[in-house]
Amino acid sequence: MKNSLLPLLVVLLLIAVCANAASTTLIHSFQSSEGLGPSGAVALFGGSIYGVSGGATGQGRAYRLYPKADGSYAFVALHDFSGSDGVIPFGAVAVDPSGNLFGTTVMGGTYGCGTLWELIRPPNLADQWSFNVIWQFTCGDFGGNDGGSPRNGVIYHLGSVYGTTPGSLFRAVQQTDGSYQFQAIAGQTMAAQGVPTFDSNGNVYAVALSPGAGLGQVYRYSLDAFGNWAATLVASIGSGAATDPQNPTGGVLVDSTGTFYGLSSKGGAYGGGTIFKIAAVNGSYVTTVVRAFDPTKENFAPMDLLLNIKKKYYGLLYSVPEVFQAYPGGASKSWTVNNLLNPAEQPYGYALSMLTPNGTGQLYTTTGDGGDLTQCGGAGCGAVWKITP
Repeated sequence: MKNSLLPLLVVLLLIAVCANAASTTLIHSFQSSEGLGPSGAVALFGGSIYGVSGGATGQGRAYRLYPKADGSYAFVALHDFSGSDGVIPFGAVAVDPSGNLFGTTVMGGTYGCGTLWELIRPPNLADQWSFNVIWQFTCGDFGGNDGGSPRNGVIYHLGSVYGTTPGSLFRAVQQTDGSYQFQAIAGQTMAAQGVPTFDSNGNVYAVALSPGAGLGQVYRYSLDAFGNWAATLVASIGSGAATDPQNPTGGVLVDSTGTFYGLSSKGGAYGGGTIFKIAAVNGSYVTTVVRAFDPTKENFAPMDLLLNIKKKYYGLLYSVPEVFQAYPGGASKSWTVNNLLNPAEQPYGYALSMLTPNGTGQLYTTTGDGGDLTQCGGAGCGAVWKITP
């Protein structure tokens, strides 16, 4: 009887293991005819995937991928950048509830400091999208505090598009006629990291990095009744000790209790970076490393913004391109980390973009090379991937 049950137990065990294993789907491999590969995180809307790439000339392109009947995705170029409208679109793109697309360029524009742009969705998707530059960044050269060379992209939240530059936090506010108006929320001497995040009260949070020190601070920006923004230093990310988080690599998440979670590319007990938590203790914020990465035993250098999906957190590792899943480890104070990618499964590129969730637990990312290795001289022109944890 015992021997007869053994095959069944093995089958059940394999089913359980497979049920917990992550899978990766190649959504689209960029072809040489479609230009250079993706250069930032994608946005999802109406079954389509939107993003930016190097384009045919290297100055940049906005694109759309839409599903065909056979399950593959068709590529459509929405706009090619030419210099005066920006050069090198980079970072995350965003869509508003109407399906309009937003993003930034690192360079180009009137002042060479990049642009904030939008593509207005036509009623018939087969028609031409209308392109508009919302703002020409000045690098603060004319007494403003708009900064310049945005590289993290943008995020849409409650009628506004938010983003950061290496020295400022900004938003574009939707007007009654549907257009968007630029507003510099704050200029900072410290370098802003990642995209901003929000709490349920409408406050905006951004992480700044002290030049040369590797130390980070979390700022809260609140809008008063007169339309003015007030900045508050909420917490410092560690105290500067070698084992504290160093070089925070993106924004922070804030939960309903006011606790912050984020990533650093350095610091921790092993120097390979951390997942950290900042929580209020007796009226003061205290930073705790909940997971330190050990370069001698695992992939390390976490980067970009953490995602929280059903109390599990997702991020990227830079040392070897990797997507990880992390969660509190029960009785252990150190969080459990699971790597989700199998390098032997697909020809991944050398860099992964910030993760984009689809609302049902799956994640999308891009690589600037890899994918179809018959393209772009054998290196691949890049690809869009879907990860199912």
